[in-house]
Amino acid sequence: MPKPDRLLATVAALMCAFESGDLDAAMALYADDAAFYPEPGQLLHGKAQIRPALQSLMALKPRMRLHAHVHAATADIALLHRDWEMHGQAPDGSPMQMRARSADVLARGADGQWRIQVDNPFGTALLDLPAAA
Repeated sequence: MPKPDRLLATVAALMCAFESGDLDAAMALYADDAAFYPEPGQLLHGKAQIRPALQSLMALKPRMRLHAHVHAATADIALLHRDWEMHGQAPDGSPMQMRARSADVLARGADGQWRIQVDNPFGTALLDLPAAA
């Protein structure tokens, strides 16, 4: 059974990468075949699709607050929920704020490192939307 602090360290590293604008550090935390919901109704697959979405989010110059919880874990897979809040700057320069509760899946790679397999910042709110292809 994995130690929760190792899993939460992955999430904390992602938040640090976002706040510092370090796209490469953020991408290193995702599995090669990861899935990501950049917004409700849009599902991206793989690092090639995820990278530009994260770059757009980083352009907002986000400041993040989060509280993460490990809900279930096996030796190689874990389900986490995060209560998060993001403050940033919209493209027009106006302040913006978002908040939600995420539902994320992390998987341990062959190298022993935990990576994000499914990044769902909107959690169960996605259940109310049509299924993404």
